[in-house]
Amino acid sequence: MSAFLFYTLFLSAGEEVLFRGYVQSRLDAAFGRPFDTAGVRWGWGLVMGAGYFALYHVLNLPALAAGQLMLQWPRALPTFAAGLLFGYLRLKTGSVAAGILVHGLPQGIAWVVLGR
Repeated sequence: MSAFLFYTLFLSAGEEVLFRGYVQSRLDAAFGRPFDTAGVRWGWGLVMGAGYFALYHVLNLPALAAGQLMLQWPRALPTFAAGLLFGYLRLKTGSVAAGILVHGLPQGIAWVVLGR
């Protein structure tokens, strides 16, 4: 149960607050939100924030901490797409809460069902 809560609430919350709540918001403030899709105004902050999110997940942080650079490129495209979705939810709802649930719930369920 603790792993489910960790993935569902803690880990996803931290990433969503950082990447959507802070990074995307700051980039939107700097570059504006000139585009409109389905009534949601968005800008380069959405795209760049998703890119930073993907890069963060491509880096193997435990290996990096051990002094090795191991990049996990197969994670880049799906993580970038997920970052776009989470960022869009942030703009649509005005909150990171929906992104936290959409980001964390599948991870929490996978941990319970698959043990990883």
